[in-house]
Amino acid sequence: MIELKLTIDGKKQVFKKREITIRDNIFAVKHQILATQYYSDTEKANDPEEYEKIQLNFIKTIAQIFGNEFTADQLLDGLGSKESEVLNEIYIQALGGTVDEDTKKK
Repeated sequence: MIELKLTIDGKKQVFKKREITIRDNIFAVKHQILATQYYSDTEKANDPEEYEKIQLNFIKTIAQIFGNEFTADQLLDGLGSKESEVLNEIYIQALGGTVDEDTKKK
């Protein structure tokens, strides 16, 4: 089970996802294609506006994986930077990868 804890309107809310679906994989792979294009283009990779676009797309992808139970803006404002590693774990799982327990504990 995947859990994401966000502060929305001053209240801590927990969002849970029982399993990653094929639809979630499609969302993640779609973002991966865009990210690969971004990082392979030297001009884009050095453009702060393009960087922001790809990061916002990543956040939207996470919201899609959770069935849009929260908005991308709620995720941006409701998750502290210290807790943001969970987003990468969710993304890795949606791509079909695994996150080992040692990584989760760090």
